[in-house]
Amino acid sequence: MTSVAALALLGSPRHGNSWTLLNTACQILSEQGIKVEMIELHRLQLHPCLGCNACVTTTQCIQQDDMQSLYPKLLSCQYLLLAAPIYAMGLNAQTKILIDRLQPFWGKKYVQKQAVIADPLLASRRRAWYIGVAGSNLPDVFQGAEQVVNYAFKMLEMKKFPSFLVKQLEDKDAVLHRPELLAEIKKAAVSLIAAGN
Repeated sequence: MTSVAALALLGSPRHGNSWTLLNTACQILSEQGIKVEMIELHRLQLHPCLGCNACVTTTQCIQQDDMQSLYPKLLSCQYLLLAAPIYAMGLNAQTKILIDRLQPFWGKKYVQKQAVIADPLLASRRRAWYIGVAGSNLPDVFQGAEQVVNYAFKMLEMKKFPSFLVKQLEDKDAVLHRPELLAEIKKAAVSLIAAGN
């Protein structure tokens, strides 16, 4: 299979359930010949959005941090995998900072009226996948996160692949005691690849 770029973003800082699920999915992509780069957000220097609106007119963020190296990767990947836990009924801080910093794409898309992805073939094949983990079993625990993630994927002009959402994974390595989840995410990863072909 031709090498295809997949960007895997880990929002969780504790290297537990989110990492295990994301890594398992990435292994499937790698086995299919897809080049995968995993980035752990907590290891980057990412500043919160300043709300200055400079990016709305320039389509560029003025903050010079590690987000500048992420922007081109977000634009060039065919597959985006985002694994992030729920903290206080929403996305954790590291993940939310990343998404808030996607505002330049909003400016380009809705203010400048330009395509975020210039290559129509790439645009048609881009897929984004949210892998969500929560400790609680509340029925609406992912509702807020899903709304934010859907917005992010829309700004990146990526078609959303159905989210992989798992509740009741409170302990750091709880997913290791639920092998059925690892089997399920492997199957889902195969389907993700097919969706982008």
